[in-house]
Amino acid sequence: MRLWLYSEGDASRGMGHLSRCLAYATAWRGQGGTVRWVVDGDAAAQALLAAQDVVWQAWQAAPPLPGASDVAIVDSYSAEPAALQRIAACAARVMYLDDTERLDYPAGLVIHAAPGLGGDRGEARWARGPMWQPLRPAFAEVPQRRVLPAVTRVLVLMGGTDPRGLTPRMVALARKAYPLAQIHAVLGGPAAPAPDNCTVHRQLDDAAMCAQMLAADLAISAAGQTVSELARCGTPAVLVAVAENQHKQLREWPVLGTAIAAGWWHDPQLDRQLLAALAALATPQARAAMARAGQAAVDGQGVARALAWLTGATP
Repeated sequence: MRLWLYSEGDASRGMGHLSRCLAYATAWRGQGGTVRWVVDGDAAAQALLAAQDVVWQAWQAAPPLPGASDVAIVDSYSAEPAALQRIAACAARVMYLDDTERLDYPAGLVIHAAPGLGGDRGEARWARGPMWQPLRPAFAEVPQRRVLPAVTRVLVLMGGTDPRGLTPRMVALARKAYPLAQIHAVLGGPAAPAPDNCTVHRQLDDAAMCAQMLAADLAISAAGQTVSELARCGTPAVLVAVAENQHKQLREWPVLGTAIAAGWWHDPQLDRQLLAALAALATPQARAAMARAGQAAVDGQGVARALAWLTGATP
């Protein structure tokens, strides 16, 4: 049985779609299956998927189609409904990754892994909540968070491509809030400029990223896919929304108790709000409460649940 992955990613749209699809691809191959990608992407996406079997094209209106015995995952904000119908008509089972509840999906399973409630739309069945989040293999098993008395290490994660160029600014604010702490920043590619006064990490794989999250006492993060990995590691997070599809993430993760929302990247009060959020995490009690909430919400088994459905092991 072959798994088809339909997705998109580039400097402007980010790499979140491709990163979470990689989690499915890795697990599928680990079970002995083969994977075929169909991706609308740029050179950065090509570098990320260099070892994969990929058809590179803008496929959203007229995708290559799977065979009747194949299964498919679609992770796209711009795929045409008619194209999704064609994929669903050809494949044995289709799963759709959805962050914004943008469509009435055809037959299949919709994974809406953001916190919060909602109703089913379209012919598809919906699976909701962070337990369905497709985390990369290193996040499947992590230790329980041990909270230290003081903040000694802060991690800055503004997305794989940092489309708003926020990393230097976030590093400076982290340094202002915790002048004695080590500040670590993760950058997506070799071309991204390195901010001053911090330790820089580039193009980390899942094991290295997990290690950085576990080592940090707290994180400043874009409100994208990384938030689920931080929750899994029990790393308290201050969130900044950098893309329109992050409305729900910015709203719902704080309700769940795993993060504090600092606001939107263009908010004129962002610096003040972010410093206030960092100050609120100075006490070990506040960080411990967030750590417990995050690790209770995200168990790292979302990929296994999804693959069980795709293979027919679960209805």
